[in-house]
Amino acid sequence: MAEDASRVGKNLGILARIRSFAANITRANGVENVRDARYRLSIRGLNALLQCRVI
Repeated sequence: MAEDASRVGKNLGILARIRSFAANITRANGVENVRDARYRLSIRGLNALLQCRVI
């Protein structure tokens, strides 16, 4: 099947780094619960992401 040829399965290390980087940004913004913050950012949309402080 075509799902076996997915690019995501070939680049797991890159996606893990991006996920870790995003979690570190949320922690730098004073967030204690990364899972909750990720959910809230997804609900509020792009404007909420743009308001995050990146060091």
